[in-house]
Amino acid sequence: MYKIGLLLYMLLGTGTLVHAQRVNLSGKVTDRFSDERVIGAVVMFGNGTKGTYTNAYGHFSLSIPINEPFSLKISMLGYHPLDTMVTIGSDAIMDFNLEPKQLETITVSEERPVQKRSSSQVRITSPDRLNLPSLKPEVDILNLIQLQTGVQSGLEGSVGFSVRGGNNDQNLLIMDNIPLYNTGHFAGFVSIFDPFAINTVDFYKGGFPAKYGGKISSVVDIYLREGDMQEYHGEVVLGTFSGKIAMEGPIIKGKSSFLISYRRSTIDAFLKGLYLFQKPEDKFLYRYHDINVKINHKVNPKDHLYLSYYSGGDRLETSGDQVYFGADDHFKEYTSLYDNDWGNRFLSFRWNRTFSKGLFLNTTVAYSNFHYDLTSRDRMVDNGQLEFFNDTYYGVSVRDMLIKSELDYVLNSSWKFNTGINFTNHFFVPVDWFQNQLNSGGIGNAKDSNKVTLGANEASWYAQAEYSNGKVEISPGVRISTYLLSGENDYFLFEPRLKVRFNINENVDIEANYSRMNQTVHSLNTSGTSLTPDIWIPVTNDIRPSSSDQVALSYGFGQDGLNIVMGGYYKTMNSLIDYNRVKGFGLTKGNWEDAIAKDGKGYAYGLELSAEKSFEKSFIELNYTYSRSFRKFDEINNGEYYPYSFDRPHNLNLGYQFKLGKQSTINFQWAYQTGQPLTIGDQYFKVINNHRFYLNNDLSGQENYYLPNPDFSVYEKVILIQKQNNQRMPDYHRLDISYSHNKRWKNGWQRTVGGSIYNVYNRQNAYYIYSDVTDKGMVLKKLTLFPILPSLFYKIKF
Repeated sequence: MYKIGLLLYMLLGTGTLVHAQRVNLSGKVTDRFSDERVIGAVVMFGNGTKGTYTNAYGHFSLSIPINEPFSLKISMLGYHPLDTMVTIGSDAIMDFNLEPKQLETITVSEERPVQKRSSSQVRITSPDRLNLPSLKPEVDILNLIQLQTGVQSGLEGSVGFSVRGGNNDQNLLIMDNIPLYNTGHFAGFVSIFDPFAINTVDFYKGGFPAKYGGKISSVVDIYLREGDMQEYHGEVVLGTFSGKIAMEGPIIKGKSSFLISYRRSTIDAFLKGLYLFQKPEDKFLYRYHDINVKINHKVNPKDHLYLSYYSGGDRLETSGDQVYFGADDHFKEYTSLYDNDWGNRFLSFRWNRTFSKGLFLNTTVAYSNFHYDLTSRDRMVDNGQLEFFNDTYYGVSVRDMLIKSELDYVLNSSWKFNTGINFTNHFFVPVDWFQNQLNSGGIGNAKDSNKVTLGANEASWYAQAEYSNGKVEISPGVRISTYLLSGENDYFLFEPRLKVRFNINENVDIEANYSRMNQTVHSLNTSGTSLTPDIWIPVTNDIRPSSSDQVALSYGFGQDGLNIVMGGYYKTMNSLIDYNRVKGFGLTKGNWEDAIAKDGKGYAYGLELSAEKSFEKSFIELNYTYSRSFRKFDEINNGEYYPYSFDRPHNLNLGYQFKLGKQSTINFQWAYQTGQPLTIGDQYFKVINNHRFYLNNDLSGQENYYLPNPDFSVYEKVILIQKQNNQRMPDYHRLDISYSHNKRWKNGWQRTVGGSIYNVYNRQNAYYIYSDVTDKGMVLKKLTLFPILPSLFYKIKF
C-alpha cells in the first residue's frame, strides 16, 4: 500500500509544484468568420510535446511558464494553423480565432478527418468534406464507422453495426446529448445523420469516459454545428435516391445564429410519375425525411443558450384495388391498404455557462419520442354490400423526458475533472395491437386487442479525473446508476473505469484501459433493418440489466505521414438476452418474454490493426480485425457456447484515394468479411396429413373440417432446426469506386459533381440464405440483393 501512496504523492506533488511555478492560460477557440466554437482543436506550446484539446464547448486550459515568452500553436482540420508568441505574468483568459481554409476537397491531406487516438477511440471532424464510394449522394457517418477496426456491418447495405462482438442495440448513439432509438431509413440503408449539420463525432469502442452509460458495446457521440453568426451559407444536394437543402446564418449578427437542413427521398416521386403511365392493380410508395434545426444565442461572454430539434421518419404504403365478377355474377371489389410509419423526434434546450477560467456547466432538458405504427385494412364489397373486412393495427413507442447537468473543471494543463448527474423518465409501449374482423359472408364479427405499457425512472451520477504530465496520462472514473421500475425490481449499478496512456516519445504511445458498462433497455429487433419494428423494453423482474467488462491495450506510432494503431481487447458479457430462434419469433402480440432467452453469458476477443499513409497526391488506409464472439444460454444449443451472429473472424477494409489534378479525386474501397453465422434448417421429415378442409358456406362447421378415413392422403414436409447459428454464410467481399469533381465559381460558390459504382465486379453476395425441400432433398438457396449499382450526385455549396 505504501507504494501506491508514494505514487499518488508523487503525482499530486508534481502537479502542485508545476502549478506553483507556472500560471494558467485558458480561453476558447472559435471560427474567425462564423464565431462558431471549434471542438477538438489541438493547442500546443513550446516544442509541441505538451498541450491539450479544446473540449465540447471550444474551451482549453494550459499551465505555462510565468513571465517567459513561448510559442502557442493551435491547429484543426480545415483551418490554417495559428502560431503566436505569448507572455503572461499571471493567470489569464485569451480567446483565439482560426481562419478556415478554402479547400476544393479534403480527401487527400496529411490532416485526416478521421483521427484515431487509440484502438478504442476515433474522432471524426468535418464529415461533410469527406468523399468515399457510396450509393448515397453524401458520405454516411455510420458507413464510415463501419470501416473502423473492431466494427462489423450488419446486413449488406445496412447502417447497423456490431462493435467488438456486441449487438446492434448495444451501441449508444447520441445527438446533441440526446440518446436515439432509431437511426436508420430505407430498411437501414441510410442513417438519419446529415453531414452538413455535424461538427464532430466521437466514437468509443472501449475506454469509455464515465459520463457515458446505458449501453455495453460502444458510444457514438455526435455534436451538431451551431450555425454561422456572421454570414449566410448553405448547400443543395441532388442524388439518385434523395435530395437535400440546408442553410445557416445569423439571426442577430454576432449574437445568435441558426442552422436548418431538410433531406427527403425522391423514390416516391419517381414511382408516382411511373404510375401516371402505368395503372397497376397494386401500388407501392416509400419515402423518408430528416429535419435538423439548431438555434444558438450568446447571452453574454459567459452564457450560451442552444435549442435543438430533430424530426425524421419513414413511410411505406402499399395499396391494391381489384374488380371482378364472383361465381354468382355479382360485381365484387377488393381493396387493400398497408401503411407502415415509423421515426423519432426530439426537442432539447441547453444552457452552457462559463463560471470562471476552466469551470464550465452544461445543462440539458429534453423530450424525445420514438414510434412504429403498422396499419392494415382489407375490404370486400359484393354488389355494393360490405361482405368482409379485416382491420389490424400494431404499434410500438418509447417516450423519454430527461434532464442532465455536467460540470467540467480544468485546474491546469495537468489536472481536469468532470462530474455530472442525469435523470430520465421512460415510458415504453412494447405491444399495442388491435384487430377487427368481419367474417366471410358477413356472418360474425371478431375483435381482439392487447396493449402493454411499462414505466421506468433512471438516475445516474458520475465523476472522472484526468492527470497528464506530458509523459503519462491517467484517467480514473466511476459511474453509479439506479433503475427504478413501476411494480418491478429496482437495480443499483456500479461502473468503474480506468485509462492509462504512456507517451514514449513524440511518435509512440501506449494505452491500456478497463471499462464496466451496464444496459437497461433492449431492442427485440434482430434483423438489423428498420422495416422490422424496434420493440424496446426495459429490464424487468425476469430480465436483468446486461453488463460487460472490457480490457484493451493499444499501441500507436506516427511519423512522416505514416500512422499505425494496433491493439487487442477481451470482453465478457453477462445477463444477455436473445431470441430462441429454434422456437421462432414474429410480431409480439402477447407476452414477448416467452420467446426470449435470458441470463445469457458471452465473451469476445480480438486483435486490431490500422495503418494509413499520406503521399503528395494519394492516401492509402488499411483496417484489419481478427475477432471472435461467443454466447451461451440455457435454452439454446443445450446450454453450450455457440458462435454469435457477429462472429466473423476476419474483417478487412482497404481504401485508396488519388487526386487527379487540383479539382478531381478518385476513390477505391475494398471490403472483405468472413461469412456470418446463421440459423437454418438442417434436417426435414414428412408429416402425415389426412384431413380435408373446405370453405363452403352451405356446409356446417363439422362438414367443412373432417377426417375422411384413417389412410393418409397428403404429406407435409417440415424442416427441423436443431441448433442456433448452425451454419455460416459464404465470405463477403466487394469493390466500390467513386469519382468527384470540384469547382469554385467566381461568386465563391462551390459545385461538386460525381458518382459511384457499388460492387464493381458484381459479386453475388448472399443477403439471405434459407433451406428448402425439393424432389432431390433439402437444399440451401441464396437471395442476392445488391448487384453492381451506379449512382450520381450533384452538390452546390454557397
